[in-house]
Amino acid sequence: MRRYGCLLSSDTRSIPPMPTFEDTAAALAWTHARQRLLPSLSDVRRHVADRLMYLVGRRARLLDVGGGAALLGEVVMARLADAAYVWVDPSPEMRNLAEARLAHRPDCFFRTAPLVEGIASIGAGAAFDAAWGLDVFAARAPEDRPAAVHREVYARMARGGRYFVCEPFAGAFQGDEDSRLETVDAQERALADAGFEVGASLTLVGPLAVHEMVRSG
Repeated sequence: MRRYGCLLSSDTRSIPPMPTFEDTAAALAWTHARQRLLPSLSDVRRHVADRLMYLVGRRARLLDVGGGAALLGEVVMARLADAAYVWVDPSPEMRNLAEARLAHRPDCFFRTAPLVEGIASIGAGAAFDAAWGLDVFAARAPEDRPAAVHREVYARMARGGRYFVCEPFAGAFQGDEDSRLETVDAQERALADAGFEVGASLTLVGPLAVHEMVRSG
């Protein structure tokens, strides 16, 4: 049976897409502005980190899809002392932020590329124990739509691996008709089409839907 979390207060503002950054300072300013626009991002980071502490071991292999400034990656890696971490994101400026944030960890690897291309370059059968994408698809270019990314992630997950997709969802914003926002059902269909087991866990945190998926095959 699906487990639902609590739906907190919704925001009525639209969600602007990620721009092309002039420099690392601009990427940092955008990251801070995004957090102010979606304050429930902090709650989602804690939720995912808590779940991973429960689900995977200290030596887990982790994939951060569209990792941005690695805010969630930092939280997770602080809890999983011996984990290995791969970050993929198209922005060189975000990579600068992520590398600085995780500079103290030697077991972190960074790939700057469009998401589908970057994940595909890792090679099928990489056997990640967990992966996540936090606030990725509403902010990305059309070539990084969810379905194609989910398929690449699935091919690189270990059996029993967990995949967290955490996105603003259509209907959570009053009067918002942004075509970049998926409905909860559309996101689940894309995950099911990629091969993930759907329906085990869905947590709604403000305007963010947290899908916790499993690769069972």
